[in-house]
Amino acid sequence: MCKLAAALVPPASQDASARTVHLQRSTDGATWTPVTDLLTDASGAAEATDHPTTNTSYRLVFDGAPDLAAATSPVVRVLVRSVVQLRPDSRGATRVVLRGPR
Repeated sequence: MCKLAAALVPPASQDASARTVHLQRSTDGATWTPVTDLLTDASGAAEATDHPTTNTSYRLVFDGAPDLAAATSPVVRVLVRSVVQLRPDSRGATRVVLRGPR
């Protein structure tokens, strides 16, 4: 599970509350897929949770408003690690492995 937090920080004293930002993800950095739309709180912050299965890049896109210009956040990369353990299991039987011609 990946918890993502972001904040819309407008210049000067402009209000950043109740703004919609689009969370997007990409595995190749070229094609972006929508994850969800987030609504900022009174301080301009928003949070989302995602479950990436592979290394994934995220970004936020704000479409703009009459009082605030459109913007795209820097890309954040999340690395997913998978651990695989191999354990021999002969269930008590003896196994013989032969090398060479038969």
